[in-house]
Amino acid sequence: MRKILIVLALVLSGLASGCALASVLPTVITVVQDAILIIDEIQGFVDQHFAGQPDPVKQRAVQAAIGRARTALDLALRTSKGTADLSDKQMTVAMDEFRAAYADLLSLVEPMGVHQVGSQKLMASPAGLIVPSPLALTLR
Repeated sequence: MRKILIVLALVLSGLASGCALASVLPTVITVVQDAILIIDEIQGFVDQHFAGQPDPVKQRAVQAAIGRARTALDLALRTSKGTADLSDKQMTVAMDEFRAAYADLLSLVEPMGVHQVGSQKLMASPAGLIVPSPLALTLR
């Protein structure tokens, strides 16, 4: 009887951690997809910008910042996909990395006409590209 109770306790704790994962994963996926959509739009915009106004040094810097942001998002997604790897600390590190990379990216592309306007919708304007704040900036 004691062995059955121990096994039952282990199964229930496994289910509880699985439930925690199940509740976190949809949020992480939504946040990552949102950020990737915004980064894709920024990348498309700056690719067109550099096609008309080549600047290899600045283009490499922008591509590096985009790469860092994508890598951080990939880490957040991978961290959230397995209970063995799920760690609040790892998720926090991934989101902090994304915030830093995204801030660097914005500082590089704002002079080209990319502007982040709070909860504004993604849209083109005569002044350039307006992007909303990624949900990943608020995930803790």
